[in-house]
Amino acid sequence: MLRKDYTETEQKKVLKSINILVDTREHKGKNDHILNYFDNNKIPWTNRKLDAGDYSFYIPKDEGLRIEEDISFADTIMVERKANLEEISANLTVSRDRINREFTRSPKNKVLLIENSKYSDLVNGNYNTNYPPKSFWASIFSM
Repeated sequence: MLRKDYTETEQKKVLKSINILVDTREHKGKNDHILNYFDNNKIPWTNRKLDAGDYSFYIPKDEGLRIEEDISFADTIMVERKANLEEISANLTVSRDRINREFTRSPKNKVLLIENSKYSDLVNGNYNTNYPPKSFWASIFSM
């Protein structure tokens, strides 16, 4: 969505200005490591209620770059964060209807971020639930 007439310098300035949106319903203390990373790396972020997902972003107004108003991507791109495979497993079994509704009403572009796990953990059943690996894998990819 960057203007085609931006110079490379202007493009870099726009990208550096991106402000991360953090959903106000994200549980306090559970994402401190992420917020600390943003702070330590001088990545601007703002708490805001998001309709779907835990994170998104916006580009702030900058008249010098001909950006007349904030450009929010909250209705276009979302990141849903899960602490581990056990959390997403519970979402897919105990509260499947809720997560299906959330992903159905969410923006077209979704990122599912599962922390403290690797893809091989999912495939090989290296997690602490009774969800069979093939079913678990299929459920995640069907979303």
